[in-house]
Amino acid sequence: PLWLRVEAPYAGSTLELMRRALQDALDRKGSLQTGSAAASSCLQPLTLVAAVLVLGLRRGAVPLSRWTTVLSVLMAATPCPASIGVPVAFISCMSVAAKHSVLIKSGAAIEAVASARHIVLDKTGTLTQGRPRVHRFTSFDFDSNKALQLVASTEAFSTHPLATAVIHHAESKGLGRLQVAFPESISGLGVAGVVSGHHILVGTRRFLSDRDIVVSTTESVETHMETFFAIDGKLAGSILFDDDVRPGTAEAITLLRKLGLQVAVLSGDRSAHLAATAKQLAIDDARGGCLPHEKAKCIQELLSGGGVIMVGDEGNDAAALAAASVGIAVGTRSGLASKSADIVVSDTECASPLERVARLVALCRHAVGTARRGAEWGLGASAVQVVAAS
Repeated sequence: PLWLRVEAPYAGSTLELMRRALQDALDRKGSLQTGSAAASSCLQPLTLVAAVLVLGLRRGAVPLSRWTTVLSVLMAATPCPASIGVPVAFISCMSVAAKHSVLIKSGAAIEAVASARHIVLDKTGTLTQGRPRVHRFTSFDFDSNKALQLVASTEAFSTHPLATAVIHHAESKGLGRLQVAFPESISGLGVAGVVSGHHILVGTRRFLSDRDIVVSTTESVETHMETFFAIDGKLAGSILFDDDVRPGTAEAITLLRKLGLQVAVLSGDRSAHLAATAKQLAIDDARGGCLPHEKAKCIQELLSGGGVIMVGDEGNDAAALAAASVGIAVGTRSGLASKSADIVVSDTECASPLERVARLVALCRHAVGTARRGAEWGLGASAVQVVAAS
């Protein structure tokens, strides 16, 4: 028989919370696009009404003069500044962005970036290289290599960059993977499984504490990320990781501030590495230990103070990317993140992703300003021409 234990309703699961956040992101349209389209659709009947009025007011004139005036009114009233000018400005913005390996999926995303007042950044892979390395693997009671093999085999069921680092570390020591029974992966927390008869837990302090395993701080980890592992229900060791800040990140954050954006960091990392990274980049608002749906909740709270740009690179960030006014996925390692994001910044060597995000903000503001001025002045000039023609 197969026995299942239900710990929470599906409606409260991480997957369902992420699905809802993704659904909420659908059907969002930019106000400038919808407004210009509405103005264009209204202009045609208004022009016909104006032409009929002109025709009625000039009943005493000769037919040739009357119809010449009517045709002049019809030709003077053009919706092109709104119906063509706005899309052309947005397409030009998308084209320029594409040349720098930035994919913008819609005009609404351009408007959202231009009007944003906050930018929220994930840490791993956005501020940092996203390629962490194992700094130190510590096993308390088990043989170090044996413990590493057990942990790495379990980590194979996680897509988190830290899991990848552990696997690479084990491979560098020539340790192969073992078969894992009953694998379980909890997004943003850790993984579990049974390997060679041992029950393995690998993850955050919270992940182990929720399973009644006491984790105490063993050393200062000011510049390292830290995870823990337990074997057969007992704390068995810890893993410290290095992950360097991306080149150009500090300069990009300075530029974002010059553009008037308030910069914050949301991360699933609870370690002192988050505080050290935030201090290095002079970011005051850095929140750690956030699960995927908690990131989305924080984004929704920030939305009350204006538009929010969310920048992330993992599947864990998908809900937050969808909840923000505009989500920007850095790199394409996670299909879920790329699909839920409104903009995708490819991870190329030409410039740091965050630097291109800063340039993108300036580009979108310029494009929206150009489109708005073109529509307003164009339609205004059209109205003047109609009056003059009549």
